[in-house]
Amino acid sequence: SGGTSDAFAVFRIGDNKLYKSEVIRKNLNPVWNENFEIEVKHRERDILSIELRDWNRVTVSRFLGQVSVD
Repeated sequence: SGGTSDAFAVFRIGDNKLYKSEVIRKNLNPVWNENFEIEVKHRERDILSIELRDWNRVTVSRFLGQVSVD
């Protein structure tokens, strides 16, 4: 909307949602200053996935991108 995004990040290991960031509204270069801790039980096989989405009040959030850390 208006050339900007209302971005937020979702952190997962597998299908397990671990954390959802705050929404940074109307910004194409969002910066989050948040901290959280997770327990990684199986370092050799657990892959942390970070998915960026564009929040939307009316419809489902739109996928912006994803990165995985192993």
